[in-house]
Amino acid sequence: MNEVKIKVEEKQGKEGVVYRNINPKKALGYDQYIVIEKIYKAGNPGTYSKNGKTWTSYNTRVKYDGGEVSFFLDEKAHEIFESFGEPGTKLKLAKVEESFVNAKGEHITYDKIVFEQL
Repeated sequence: MNEVKIKVEEKQGKEGVVYRNINPKKALGYDQYIVIEKIYKAGNPGTYSKNGKTWTSYNTRVKYDGGEVSFFLDEKAHEIFESFGEPGTKLKLAKVEESFVNAKGEHITYDKIVFEQL
């Protein structure tokens, strides 16, 4: 696996605040990872709904590439992130491909974020 740098998107918010975001699921290949440092033990939860489905997603802030950035984690990935130590802990963040067979017998493949403590 190779360490890479991914794009940090900057967006202008209210009152001149600049938000820096990353999207590791979109930006990383399966043989790549980035190194992040925890700023907080856990992310901030938010509940979202679409097409009759409701889920919780966590806005997670970390240090990456010389500054603070945010990204979203689903509930399962957030539980794992939260279990990896206190603020200041460095983690390797990577994307892996997972699959399962659903009740209809269909083979489903999806991307999953994983962490490893450094």
